[in-house]
Amino acid sequence: MKAYQKLGACALTALFMLLPCGCDGNGILNPTYTLTYTAPYAAPQAGVADAEEVDAALSERGYSELFISWTGDETKRMLYDAGATFQTECSYIDGGTFIQDGDPWEDMYAHVTVSHVPTDEEGVVRKVVTYNWLWAREEAAEDDYILCRGDFVDKFSIVPEQTLLEVHGRGSLHNSQNVEDPEDFADCIFLLRRGSDALSNFADEKTVESYFAVDPYSVSRQMQQPLPSYIAPQSGSREAYIDYHIRPNWYMGSYSLGFVASAEEVNAPYIAPYVAQLDIYYYHYDEEYRANNMFGVPNYRLGAWGDVTFDLTPDNSYIDRDK
Repeated sequence: MKAYQKLGACALTALFMLLPCGCDGNGILNPTYTLTYTAPYAAPQAGVADAEEVDAALSERGYSELFISWTGDETKRMLYDAGATFQTECSYIDGGTFIQDGDPWEDMYAHVTVSHVPTDEEGVVRKVVTYNWLWAREEAAEDDYILCRGDFVDKFSIVPEQTLLEVHGRGSLHNSQNVEDPEDFADCIFLLRRGSDALSNFADEKTVESYFAVDPYSVSRQMQQPLPSYIAPQSGSREAYIDYHIRPNWYMGSYSLGFVASAEEVNAPYIAPYVAQLDIYYYHYDEEYRANNMFGVPNYRLGAWGDVTFDLTPDNSYIDRDK
């Protein structure tokens, strides 16, 4: 755990110190930017936890500082709303590198966390597995995919509301409307997929895949409080917002997969509790790369991957709490 904390602290320090590039890295000075996510303006509401309260609650439920730092806000809120508690995390991550022709490509890191999700249904097991990664590569993540494989997967049903893909990070100011002196940097979401949109393929009965690409010109729009009637807008619209551009060589991702099953079914053939293992792999597309082994996928390099072992027991500790 200490190794992960050290890695997370170093990565986040570099993240906040890194200055945005004036071009796209390919010599294109005037790229076309794409609005890929809009964060609605949300006035503080009584009884609704803000981001800091969500973080504090997850810390109380056993999640590590690294997990809280690396996980996207929507993912954390999903776990908070579900009453999830920390169960375990990967014992190791193999890599932190990409391998091409025997030479390591550094600067991709990841870890895996398993959460209990409480249920008031007798004999039901609910889990969420979250794969977090840090991308610090000069190249964009083009047509990449995450693959999850486990012997127990066919015994579970996917829970759509607890399955999501989130790309997030520290965005740099792109432009604004009706906002004076906007901040140069902000924590943003650049890609968010939920439910079936976060599930691309069931490769077989024990394997789930999620394909995605990160647009290097992604823009996250942060809506602000609309202008009051007595203030003249900068344009015809009274909408107020700030747009932040992703730094495609430094961001984070969170992929969560929610499961539900009958405890009797998943534990029946074994001495309860059944100990399960889930392997998670990140594959990165490279048209020049050719896999040279029988298990390789042409044009894809295996990135940071890990496995996590956990028992399939329920935990109802947080039912009706934090609500």
